[in-house]
Amino acid sequence: MFDSLSLGLLKKIGWLRKLYYPVYVFFSSITLSFLYRSIYYNLISKFPKKIIRLVLVFYVLVITFLPFFELDDYRYFPDNFSDYAVDSDFYDDQRLSKSYITTASIPSMNIKEGFIPLFVRYTVSDNVALIAYCPDFEPAKKGGLKNGIDIGNGNFQFSTPNIDEPFPEKALKCLADFYKLSIDNQSLRADKTYFYKHPNKEEKGLLLMINIENLSKGPHTITVSRQILQDSLLKKEDYANIPFWRN
Repeated sequence: MFDSLSLGLLKKIGWLRKLYYPVYVFFSSITLSFLYRSIYYNLISKFPKKIIRLVLVFYVLVITFLPFFELDDYRYFPDNFSDYAVDSDFYDDQRLSKSYITTASIPSMNIKEGFIPLFVRYTVSDNVALIAYCPDFEPAKKGGLKNGIDIGNGNFQFSTPNIDEPFPEKALKCLADFYKLSIDNQSLRADKTYFYKHPNKEEKGLLLMINIENLSKGPHTITVSRQILQDSLLKKEDYANIPFWRN
């Protein structure tokens, strides 16, 4: 960007030209500069350099700060409405096909059955808190890149890069205890918990079966909280608040 705004200044300094050239070639390739370079050279040859610099500076400023401005005439629709709104991403029957489940999800806003299958997404950013929350359990996976290449015992085999967990029940218990549930501020436990890949986008997490047979008809809210690590201490925070209607 600096080289463009200075109209090639970095390429005019002898000792710096050699250092800058590989960078120039790399960015020219990934930005497909051959599509616009002829236009750029044509402009700087026909117009005064001061004018070109001003236009380029103005252009860079516009594209840099434009995302921080938004035309919004919805005066009675506040931006901080999270506690008073319904997010369609929480419901499998309303979520856009291109959207990911960011925190948790249930099949629908209207629940007719006596149970709710609640999906809670496990995010890798929780690993630090999980290590502190379950200090007595260390998963077989170490994190990072894994491979399915086996060259031991004179063999050379390729296979799916899976790592067997000898204690999956401990991993499940750690995750299940990590997330706390409540309905209308009343704590509860899931009747059954499973590891689950959601068919939406193969998001990994837990499927918690929640019995609501004794729940009254009408509006309710499921709250999912989790542990976060702050100043080396675990603290509970809300992860998702999902309104639903019991029919």
